[in-house]
Amino acid sequence: MCCHSVGCGTVILTQSWSGRFFLQVTAVVVGGVLLLAVGRVLRFIGSPLKWWRTNKALRELIRSRVEFILVYQPQTGASKTIVFL
Repeated sequence: MCCHSVGCGTVILTQSWSGRFFLQVTAVVVGGVLLLAVGRVLRFIGSPLKWWRTNKALRELIRSRVEFILVYQPQTGASKTIVFL
């Protein structure tokens, strides 16, 4: 008769070295999968923040742009506007 609240299967499984090894490998695999899942969720949540920060920097670059007029044929008045971001 089993007196543990966990269940007889767990007690039998942890009594041998192969059972303990199996439980440790299972725990590592489950922990790794959970870690990957948490990383995906954090990346999903962080993506809009990254877009907002990148767009803010891009707006600042566009707002503070510098323009030059490059005249490459002064006789005909041919010129080109160059924008440095």
